[in-house]
Amino acid sequence: MSKTVLTTGANSGLGFEAAAQFAEEGFHRVVLGCRSLEKATMAQAALEARTGLRVFEALELDVSRFEAIRAATQSLAKSGPIDVLLLNAGVLPGAELIRTEDVLLQPLDLPCPWDCRESSPPSMDR
Repeated sequence: MSKTVLTTGANSGLGFEAAAQFAEEGFHRVVLGCRSLEKATMAQAALEARTGLRVFEALELDVSRFEAIRAATQSLAKSGPIDVLLLNAGVLPGAELIRTEDVLLQPLDLPCPWDCRESSPPSMDR
């Protein structure tokens, strides 16, 4: 398999774990989109140590700044197609929005009522 994946929020939590799994499943290029290059580089080192694979690429991708988004897209455009895009972010209707210079952000701090390592999520039907 010669596939490339871009994972946002790849320096911690679900984004980090997903990046590890993509690499272990045989993706030849796993781009770690993080708010800062420092966080992306630290995640890259940790993932390489954990998996023993050298398929990770650090990318500064601060989605709160258009300038950073443009720089990231220009960098990505030079390095070939992306086969999978994992957008590790979400929006919660009715939650507070914070305006930055360029975009609106929505901070979330949601508890998870189930352990995703042990079982499937409960039904979301209401």
